[in-house]
Amino acid sequence: MKPSLTEAKMQRRRSQIEEDREKKIALELPPRRPRIAIFGGSFDPITNSHLNTAAEIVHSKLADEVWLTPCARRPDKPELRTSVVHRLIMAHLAVNTTFGSHFGVKVCDEEVGNPRNVPSVVLMRRLKEKYPEYDFSFVLGTDLLDNVQDWDAPSLPGYWEEVVDGGKTFMDENHFIVVDYVSRKGVDAGQRALPPNFARIAPALEARGSTLSSTLLSSKEVRHRMRDDFARYGEVGGFIDLAGRNHSWYDEAEGLLPPSVLGHIVRYGLYARDET
Repeated sequence: MKPSLTEAKMQRRRSQIEEDREKKIALELPPRRPRIAIFGGSFDPITNSHLNTAAEIVHSKLADEVWLTPCARRPDKPELRTSVVHRLIMAHLAVNTTFGSHFGVKVCDEEVGNPRNVPSVVLMRRLKEKYPEYDFSFVLGTDLLDNVQDWDAPSLPGYWEEVVDGGKTFMDENHFIVVDYVSRKGVDAGQRALPPNFARIAPALEARGSTLSSTLLSSKEVRHRMRDDFARYGEVGGFIDLAGRNHSWYDEAEGLLPPSVLGHIVRYGLYARDET
């Protein structure tokens, strides 16, 4: 049942009072350091789901900015064949063509130039040392909560030293923003007690009268669609349906990622073949 006009007015009034209260508190408090959320991942490719998550973190007010941070090569993920440079470019294209110039989503290239992915505990230490004027947090999905303490941090000579008990150290040294993912079985894995250095997006949005928007879209699904259609139709020509419309191998990815990213994928033939 829709709320009555009176109820709607009261709700708007309450929202305005809350907004005025927050502004007053902000004026009374000493200036705080900008809060940066590091959203790491393969972004192979970056999708609308990644961008939606980054936007919702900003909307939740748990961070002032979100830095999308594509990882370098991952020895534990042999299916990650797309170079970090391509993935970094796609992330920049996605952010620059999706958000306004003042919206708090940016791209971080901290892992570019490393022979392999930087352990998360090492990455966060680097960023804190490089940008001491910021307060950093790390973005985690509820699907990772059960095993993050087991993450290792082996050394890479010439780049970083081993961090013993890397996962536990990572959890002890950092603050975390938790994205509530609904599994494909429809079960919300986020309904659990969390340590005090963990904050969930959904309750933060609910406190502001909003509901977390999410999608089950994954990069793997995008890659699967394009490779399937490339195998079926080939790179040139595609096929013409009964209505006379021409279709190409990348059509099934339309609407799942920004057009600028899809254009980059098509230009360089990314994901068209398994060896890409």
